[in-house]
Amino acid sequence: MHTLLYRLFCGKWKDGKIFTSCCTRKLNTETINSIGKYLLKPKPKAPTRMEIVERNLLHHASMAEDKLVKARQRKLLAERKLRDQAKEEHRNMLAAEEREMKKQDRQQAVDNANLKMFHQTSCARKFNRAVQRTQMQKENEALIQFHREQKKMVEDRNRQSEEEMRSRLKEALRQEQQKAQQRRFYNCSVADFQSQQIKEKKLLKEKMRQQEKEEGDALRKLDELHAQELKTLSYQEAESKKRYLKYRLEDIHSRDLLRQRQAEEIHMAEAERKRVQSDIEQKIQQRKNDQAEKLRNRQIQIEIVKNKLSDTMRDEAASRTVREQTKLSKEVAEQDIKRARQQKEKLEKKDAELKSIAAHREAKIQEKRQKEKERLQNDLNWSKAQQKSARLFIEDKKLKAQRAREADIKDRDFNAVMAAERRAHVEQLKSKDREAEVKEAEKAAENERKLQQYIQSEHRKAAEDERNTAHLSAVKTGEPALCCMTTWEPLPRRGTNQTCLMKRYLDCTADTTPNHLPPLTRAPSNNSTEKGERLNSSAKCPVKLLPRRSTSHAWCPDDNKTHNKVQFVKVEGVKIHPKTRLPPVSKFS
Repeated sequence: MHTLLYRLFCGKWKDGKIFTSCCTRKLNTETINSIGKYLLKPKPKAPTRMEIVERNLLHHASMAEDKLVKARQRKLLAERKLRDQAKEEHRNMLAAEEREMKKQDRQQAVDNANLKMFHQTSCARKFNRAVQRTQMQKENEALIQFHREQKKMVEDRNRQSEEEMRSRLKEALRQEQQKAQQRRFYNCSVADFQSQQIKEKKLLKEKMRQQEKEEGDALRKLDELHAQELKTLSYQEAESKKRYLKYRLEDIHSRDLLRQRQAEEIHMAEAERKRVQSDIEQKIQQRKNDQAEKLRNRQIQIEIVKNKLSDTMRDEAASRTVREQTKLSKEVAEQDIKRARQQKEKLEKKDAELKSIAAHREAKIQEKRQKEKERLQNDLNWSKAQQKSARLFIEDKKLKAQRAREADIKDRDFNAVMAAERRAHVEQLKSKDREAEVKEAEKAAENERKLQQYIQSEHRKAAEDERNTAHLSAVKTGEPALCCMTTWEPLPRRGTNQTCLMKRYLDCTADTTPNHLPPLTRAPSNNSTEKGERLNSSAKCPVKLLPRRSTSHAWCPDDNKTHNKVQFVKVEGVKIHPKTRLPPVSKFS
């Protein structure tokens, strides 16, 4: 079955012809099922004539529509192409305009830079100073006129204010005179009143003086009586003191030899007692004076209480003397006890001080011995350290000398190489300078032409503005622009052609001329064959001094390398050394 189906399938062409095949390969179930479905599929129905006509009409209609669409597409493509072409032309036009604008901007920047450089030249600056001087002169004249008007206005204002001030002063003076007259009237009235008061006070004082005189006579009599009583009392007190002193002297003489050593202290105690007694007497006298004052105040009752007062005073004096004697005896006994205690304390204190002094002396001796030992040990250590430092210093000095000799040899070789390089560099710079001088001369002529045009235009502007053109004429004709302030005579020129040329030469060669080589630390021997060559090379082409060892320049080799390089910059197609200062463009008279 499988073989038959496979043969039938393989033997049928698309046009319905049958052929035979000898393939007998077996097929799987899925393939068989798919083949069965294909064979059992119903055959398509054959199209009728109407269907074919309709199909052809539809085909022709679709072809016509395709032609219209294609024509429309070709038209759109043509229009798009034209638009793209117009955009491209517009972009090209904008780019051309932009390039033209950039070119104009670049040319404008170059012109501005040239104009700025032109105005920075000495002649242009000189002429600009003259132009500014004329402008400032005109402005100064206007300012002077303005200041004159201001000054006149200020003077008028000051004159008016002075008149107003004068009128106010007159009014103030009149008011002050009125006030002064009123004060004089018031002072006269006050003086009359005060003189009346003074007279009344004088009369009152005279009455009081007469009354005081009468009272003084009465009090003087009372004072005489009271003084007599006080005299008797003082005599009795003196007698009692004499007896007491006599007793004390006998008691003092009976003491032993220890008491005799302190006679001075006893004398001082006696002086103190006398001072106390004098104080007591002064107090008594003061009390008596107070009592006398009380008596004077009691003028009416003095006669009534006279006898009672004398009795009470005698009793008080007697009791006071008894109290003072007992108090004095107690004080003497206390002082004796105190002196004995002080003597004992002094002896104990003296023994303690002697012991402390001995201990302190022993401690000082021990401390001095210890310090002496430490000083000897420190001296020994210091001497050893000095010997060691001296040995290390000598070794370090030898090592430094060896390093210095090696460094000198390296520096000598390096100087020879640098001298050759600098000679070649100087020759190259000279050739560049010659080319720069030629171009600089051409540029100077062009700048001179521009300067003359600029001077002519500024001169016309100054004439139109009616300014002073004397300074501009002097600059234009090459005459001196500086004049004397008083006589307006031109000042002499300090520069000449020779000095200007020398200045230009020094400016050109300031940074290119090298200096001499540094002196060698160790001179070559007399029989050296290189001595003459070194001298000749240094004389022919002196070079710049190299940095010495152990300095700040010696530790910057990169700076020396960059310094030795030749660097050029391009300015308007001319190669100029960056450190070469070109001379300013100036007009030689």
